[in-house]
Amino acid sequence: AYDTGEGVKENKEEAFKWYQKSASLGEIASMHNLGIIYLLGLDRVAIDKELGLHLLEEAAAEGFAAKHHEHYRSANL
Repeated sequence: AYDTGEGVKENKEEAFKWYQKSASLGEIASMHNLGIIYLLGLDRVAIDKELGLHLLEEAAAEGFAAKHHEHYRSANL
């Protein structure tokens, strides 16, 4: 919700905190979202390609079926 402003005022920092918390509890969509944020350095988060790829791979291993190749390409991997 904070990421998109759906139902609450948009707040990327708050969204990032919630993604971290839920990813640490094993929520795969949050792992994916964090992976993208780190991989591309979105929302003023420092680029960390290694962590971003790790999170995307974990989400995929848990069954998250997103098209990661577009994100990999845009990050020049």
